[in-house]
Amino acid sequence: MEKRPVQDRRGLCRLYPSQRGGYSAQCVNDHRTKRSKQPFPVAWAGKPEDKLREVSGLGLRFCHPSRFLITADDKATAIEACRRTRAAGKKVSEE
Repeated sequence: MEKRPVQDRRGLCRLYPSQRGGYSAQCVNDHRTKRSKQPFPVAWAGKPEDKLREVSGLGLRFCHPSRFLITADDKATAIEACRRTRAAGKKVSEE
């Protein structure tokens, strides 16, 4: 199965059950730029699990160094991570 970036004009994140347990959230790409509309915080990027949990204050297991994907202990945590990312409000174009 070919993996494709999430390209949708609605929303900022898509949630789905992780193959390794818990839930994953992936940033939605802008259809014009093909870049994440609003990536996860820089402070989360590529951190080991213990540091990621400390920095985020959430039950996160993984954040890709490119900030487009996180894995969380459960669906509620993944949703909260997306809400905090949206609340931060800093889009790629503003960095």
